[in-house]
Amino acid sequence: MGRFQELLRAADSLRLLTAIARRAACLAAVRWEEGWHRPVRQGREELGISDPADAEPYGLHAQLGPLP
Repeated sequence: MGRFQELLRAADSLRLLTAIARRAACLAAVRWEEGWHRPVRQGREELGISDPADAEPYGLHAQLGPLP
């Protein structure tokens, strides 16, 4: 992948993450220890994360595999 394509991909990723952050609840205020028993999908719904970046190279699928 050329340098220009890398920059375009980074810009697209930044746009996607910014859009997700604007719609989601403040993640710094979440009491994470109270939600470990819930499925990831349920936690996302409660926090307003409706379009996660799982399929991206930095997303959960790349890090952990598909979610249950």
